[in-house]
Amino acid sequence: MKSKAESPGNRKTKATVGHIRHGGFGVTKPSVAKNVSMTPDRFERSQNRARKHVAKQRRTLLNADDTTQIHGSLADLSQADDSALELTPLTLSQISAIDPPENDTMTATFRRKKRRVQNDDTLEMAVQCARGEPDGAERSFTRRQLEQFSLHDDDDDENEDAEDIGGMDESMEVDEMEDAEDDVPSPAKKTKSAEKKEKDSPAKSKKIGLKEPLKQAAKKLKNLKSSGDQKSKKQGGKNFDALPDETTVPKTPNQTWKEKRQERRMTKNNYNLISTAKRCWEDLRRADLPSEKKKKICDDLMGLTKGKIKELSMVHDSSRVVQCVVQYGSEAQRCSIYEEIKNDICDFCKSKYAKFVIRKLINYGSKDLKAAIFHCFHGQIRKLIKHKEASEIIEYAYNEFATAPQRMAIHEEFYGPTFSLFKNQVHQSLDQIIAEQPEKKEMVIRSMKETLTPLVDKDLLQYSLVHKVFLDFFIYADDKSKKEMIEVLREHIPSFLHTRDGTRVAMKCIWGGSAKDRKISLKSLKTHVAKVCKEEQGHLLLLAIFDSVDDTVLVQKVILDELLKSMDTLIVHPTGKKVLLYLLNPRDPVHFNPNIQQVLQEGDHNTTSKKDKTIRAKELRAYVSPHLIKYLEEHALEMMSDNGLALVVKAIITYASGDVSPAMRAIADLVAKPCSTADGAINMVEHPASHIALKKIIANDKTRLENGEGILFSSILLEALPKSTIKVWAASNRGCFILVSLLDVGCSTVSENVKAHLQPVMRSLRKMTFKGAEILLERLEKPKAQREYRV
Repeated sequence: MKSKAESPGNRKTKATVGHIRHGGFGVTKPSVAKNVSMTPDRFERSQNRARKHVAKQRRTLLNADDTTQIHGSLADLSQADDSALELTPLTLSQISAIDPPENDTMTATFRRKKRRVQNDDTLEMAVQCARGEPDGAERSFTRRQLEQFSLHDDDDDENEDAEDIGGMDESMEVDEMEDAEDDVPSPAKKTKSAEKKEKDSPAKSKKIGLKEPLKQAAKKLKNLKSSGDQKSKKQGGKNFDALPDETTVPKTPNQTWKEKRQERRMTKNNYNLISTAKRCWEDLRRADLPSEKKKKICDDLMGLTKGKIKELSMVHDSSRVVQCVVQYGSEAQRCSIYEEIKNDICDFCKSKYAKFVIRKLINYGSKDLKAAIFHCFHGQIRKLIKHKEASEIIEYAYNEFATAPQRMAIHEEFYGPTFSLFKNQVHQSLDQIIAEQPEKKEMVIRSMKETLTPLVDKDLLQYSLVHKVFLDFFIYADDKSKKEMIEVLREHIPSFLHTRDGTRVAMKCIWGGSAKDRKISLKSLKTHVAKVCKEEQGHLLLLAIFDSVDDTVLVQKVILDELLKSMDTLIVHPTGKKVLLYLLNPRDPVHFNPNIQQVLQEGDHNTTSKKDKTIRAKELRAYVSPHLIKYLEEHALEMMSDNGLALVVKAIITYASGDVSPAMRAIADLVAKPCSTADGAINMVEHPASHIALKKIIANDKTRLENGEGILFSSILLEALPKSTIKVWAASNRGCFILVSLLDVGCSTVSENVKAHLQPVMRSLRKMTFKGAEILLERLEKPKAQREYRV
């Protein structure tokens, strides 16, 4: 309301009380402050008292549902409190401390979201037990709080010196309790709303009448919560124990794990049959069981399992019984088992346990039985090869027992539906099909690509059947299709390196791939290099990489570093040794037969390689030579005493880049040891492996002289040998051949040194009759005409 006097001396100031909220309505009561003098403390206490009085009047409207009654009560409340709120603050600080009115319009009040209070099941149960009536129990705790607030407010009205902040907090708590009541109306409020509209005083009396039950309910609630907390600590937070149910299986804590397992097994199908069959199986698989008893047990098992082979084969333990019957039974019994399952052969192949029954039938069955099983595979090869379990059976049958016509029939399944559905009596290879029907080539290539691509995603690239089909694809596909397939296979190269066809596929991927494809392919070989070197066919891929990959730095990091770390095992392995020899001297006919050289020549004209092959080989040789020389220096005795490593020693001395004199001195010192020791000079010369290695290393000095190299093994050997050693060599056949090799080097210094040591034993040499002495005497008396070099 506006004041009547507006003069500065008698200015009326507006005092605002906070919003009164109930049921979504908000009323702001401004009042005209009278010109009454008071102290600041008195002013604050009076305002606090006015707020409490308004809150008390609002609580009388809780049980009224009619909107018109709410408006009427609020109007009466506004008129009754005008005198209480007409107070004048004394200072500006007091005026500024008065809260400005909020947006208390009807729209804003209706839009205000109410706070919801979650129901407490424990509270409801406690109140129901205390009052004995279910309706209104959910509001019992809120009513108790309201009753306590109303009692406290009456006391606060009489005491003017009470704390100001406490009154404000109580009014806010009352607002929250009222919001909670509005959100969750009780059934009692709906049933007795008519009586509350007519009379307000009976509601108050009833409110007071509920005081004692509420106290009992609060006491009961406290006891329930205290006991519930203790149970929750023991039971992991569960306040109430689950009631027993008819479906609950009674626990038997006294049972052992074997008894529990036996109970679970007894619930399965054919338990008694499987138990009896397993007891017979335990006797049947004994190695010392006589054949008559084996035959009798097989007959008993066939009688037990007849008609139930399919069910028993799908279970892990009973499947072993069927497998044992197939293995030890007669041919008639195998045929009987086949007749029972012949319509489910493909399903058996897909089963984790039943596939072994098919494996046994293929292994122990007769030729006709094998042919019948292969006939069941017709038209299903493309589906079975994509299955994880069935692919193993197809590979086993194809790789171990299939004849040439049966293999071609399996290959035809990949060439398209025409060849898989319409089988001819005469099976043809892909070469014959394309030669006779060239118009079908595109269709065949497309069908092969569609079948092979999913195998990459399913990681089924390790089978020889798959490798054969991939090789046919790379032979006849166009360049575009090859590049697309290389992009798919470049990360799976190690899966191809254990078969001949797979290795050819991997080599074609290296030759036909781009620089990026080659890089990815090489990185896929990480951690597999040592194993690949030991593969009978897979090591050819490394030779193809050495021949075609221009990025020799990448080859050194990915392949050579890992290869050199495993040199101890690779240098003594037949194929690992060839990889090292290829790095020293590529395509040496001494170590690589013409067939391998012909295979490697297919990649000489690939379009990706740009670097000259001699430069590429020189860079790789320069990288491995120091490691090989050092290894020979440290393991001279082992390498010189091994028949398989004699040629490796000769290759290192002959072709290694850099200074090989440390390795030469190590060998010379080993040969120059005194003859009295177990590994002395005479043993090294007479050893079948080391004496051949010595002859080849000495013969290599002639080539080194022609190339202008000043370091000769012959010179180093003569410097290390004692004077008596040459005379000892002249007394043995193989020693004489070593001396002949020294004379044939063509170095005048070496020849003069040998002749000087042999001059005292010429007479004894003439008396010797073995072939080596005769050739040595001939070289000494009639030197061979050759060009002499002096070092």
